[in-house]
Amino acid sequence: MISKNELKYFSTLLVKKFRQQEDKFIVEGLKTVEEGLNSSYKCEAVFVTPAFMDSFPDVITILKKKANRVLELKSVDFQKISDMKSPQGIAAVFNKYYPKKNLNDLKDKLVVLIDNISDPGNLGTIIR
Repeated sequence: MISKNELKYFSTLLVKKFRQQEDKFIVEGLKTVEEGLNSSYKCEAVFVTPAFMDSFPDVITILKKKANRVLELKSVDFQKISDMKSPQGIAAVFNKYYPKKNLNDLKDKLVVLIDNISDPGNLGTIIR
């Protein structure tokens, strides 16, 4: 079961500002949730609708092994955390992953860090 405050918190992650602030992101759909769970990202919670649970009971068993929390949401509540018009009934929240590397240990000493680039043409200019 999920509290109203938790539901409100997870729904704020639909806004880019809050995703960046919290270092979290939401993925929707069975394939993307599975890819996220098989990656190095830490899963905070998986949300499923009753219809999804009925349709994919074997997937739910796997999710319960891989995810910290698997929460069942009513379709109305699921819409609050979903960005899609007709969602599949499964979504997950992951923490952003930042690999820790010591830049001094890199073989090539030239490092270019680019953040929030708005125009891909600017990146091409930097690379050239």
